[in-house]
Amino acid sequence: MASLIKTLAAVPSIFTTAKNFRDNPIIGSPTLNRLGLHSFRVTLADWIFKFRQACLAHLVPTEDRAAFRRDGFILKRDYLAPDLFPKVAAEVMDYEAEGWECHQGDTITHRLLLDETALAKLPAIKQMLDAPAFRGLMKWTGGKNEMPLFYIQRIHNHVLADRPDDPQKVLHSDTFHPTMKAWFFIREVTPETGPFSYAPGTHALTKRRLDWENKRVAEMAAGFKDGYSLKGSLRVLPEKGDMEALGIAGGQSMAVPANTLVVADTHGFHARGHATGEITRIEIWAYSRGNPFNPFVGFETGLMRRIRHYFVRRWLVSQETAATARGKLPAWRRTSTIRT
Repeated sequence: MASLIKTLAAVPSIFTTAKNFRDNPIIGSPTLNRLGLHSFRVTLADWIFKFRQACLAHLVPTEDRAAFRRDGFILKRDYLAPDLFPKVAAEVMDYEAEGWECHQGDTITHRLLLDETALAKLPAIKQMLDAPAFRGLMKWTGGKNEMPLFYIQRIHNHVLADRPDDPQKVLHSDTFHPTMKAWFFIREVTPETGPFSYAPGTHALTKRRLDWENKRVAEMAAGFKDGYSLKGSLRVLPEKGDMEALGIAGGQSMAVPANTLVVADTHGFHARGHATGEITRIEIWAYSRGNPFNPFVGFETGLMRRIRHYFVRRWLVSQETAATARGKLPAWRRTSTIRT
């Protein structure tokens, strides 16, 4: 009876961001996925995203829309004016506040939320984020008429001794539907600093991509073990012939100068590059993910944004509290330490 109740309670999750094949009895149902549930969710979410983007197309120049649709990402070097970039870089490097960090393998990701309180102290960053062209690009690539969440982010490579490799350095897709992430690099990103990489064109929902996903979902139901894939972030595993099945050679490395902006659809396959040594990558990072089955582009007010920031902070505290109560380490840990 308990199993039946859990299954029935999970039915509405079909039309949400839910992606966990292991813990969700509906999303991970072998029978339903053989009948086409996964294909249905992926395809419908893709259609709705494209509809929302079409509604916001006037916000972005034609050439940017063409690049994003073709490659799955937009890359803009020398993005900020020469007089503004040094001010933004200085604010990023000097800003200190309570932060949160995640340990994955031998890597630490450290983030500072850029909410209203932070931006009041960071006028140059606020000027960058408020620019109409930047706002339009963020909204269109995210398929929503609202700005993403912004953070100052530091990726600290190889700083945790005797730990396995960072799992984010394996080509992967974040989830089953289009999502947006953006990176504005404060320092030059060299091949040694673990550059972001992206397999161009892999965001497109082709028959080849969908066939591969359905095969991997079936393999997981039959006992294939890959923790991140089971949680809904499918990994490209060369030892299983995934590169050939998908027709990709690997990711395009974004080794780029400082003052470069990259915006990507992270339904496409991407990864952190392999860094050499204890090297830190520093950036302003953005993240946008909403209900993929909502066809409305929505709108945003200052109050709505403050509420969203409030719930982000509340979630960070609650997951830390819950993990501590279970005697476990939280996924995101509070820290005031700024690792430069």
